[in-house]
Amino acid sequence: FLLFIFSKILYAKECELDGTQFITQEKCHLAFDNGSIIINGQFENGMINGFAEVYTPEGTENYIGSFINDEYHGYGLLIFDDAAKHLGSWKNGQFRKGIIDYPEAVYTATLHENEKTWGRSAFLFENSEAVYVGEVKSSNFNGEGIRYALKDVAEKEISEGEYEIGVFRDNLFETDYSTELPECEYDLKTGIVTTTDKCFGNEILNELGMELTGVFENQELKLGIFKQSDYLRIGRFNLFTLEGYGFLSSGVDNKNTGYMDNTYYIGEFVEGRLTGYGHYTTKDDLQKYYGEFVNFSKDGFGSEFNLENEPYEFHGIFKEDRFHGYGLMYTLASNGVDLDTKTGFYQNGEYIHDDKDIVYDNWSN
Repeated sequence: FLLFIFSKILYAKECELDGTQFITQEKCHLAFDNGSIIINGQFENGMINGFAEVYTPEGTENYIGSFINDEYHGYGLLIFDDAAKHLGSWKNGQFRKGIIDYPEAVYTATLHENEKTWGRSAFLFENSEAVYVGEVKSSNFNGEGIRYALKDVAEKEISEGEYEIGVFRDNLFETDYSTELPECEYDLKTGIVTTTDKCFGNEILNELGMELTGVFENQELKLGIFKQSDYLRIGRFNLFTLEGYGFLSSGVDNKNTGYMDNTYYIGEFVEGRLTGYGHYTTKDDLQKYYGEFVNFSKDGFGSEFNLENEPYEFHGIFKEDRFHGYGLMYTLASNGVDLDTKTGFYQNGEYIHDDKDIVYDNWSN
């Protein structure tokens, strides 16, 4: 068995160079530092091919992920000097889909060739003050959407619970569905909508303790806000479950499986469960994750930041909420100032070994 396993492992030799010209053309590993750029990763045909870390001392553009012929391609994380991040799928050097984290907002993104965000998306704004879920064109709110205040912000004259549901144009709220659509009729005892046509319902309560606000069709909430106890869901719905891009705020007594207490989630939901690219942050900001999910579990390529107990930062592959695959772990050194870096393979959350010299064609597997 061991002979079989090790027969599948191909070790890369160190790349040989003549000055700056590559002598080794087959797959090889190179740790390179010329004072202006640091590269640690795999090369082939004299170009970065495979997984690599690329850092600039000024921090203007640091990248961790996969390359094809010197270009970002596949999974990767790009960190800019202002701490902004682009994490997700890259093609021919351009970011295509994933999570963007700017100081003013964290949001899911699908980019066109002109590097503008298009399609449906979910935004969580700075300091978790508000959320937007809806359509985006040319990197602006354009189309149907919901903007909802999560906190009181006195200087902006915003109160928690304020919302706008309707059509946005270039970030401005243009068509208010609460006034433009007919008001839903509903059974006062149960709170169930009786109107079958498209209508707007406000603070509709039923015997199950639900509060539903938004656009109803065929007696069901389709676009809006769903409150139950201290849980909040915003987005498009199918039978009371989020479907497509949405937002979820969990409460203090989580009786639902899958997500954590006191946490905000944004991303793509399938049958009410976060699946695809998404982001979560605990409401105390001590834990954050950007990346891929399957049924609320971290699964795929992602980055996790944890400031509780023994702080760490991890970039790499997850499986069922555990480190599982290639990754980079940063922890505080014993002096409490410097960072220790551990690069290599993980299995079921445990560090296995540093295999920087292994040739791997698909590092995500």
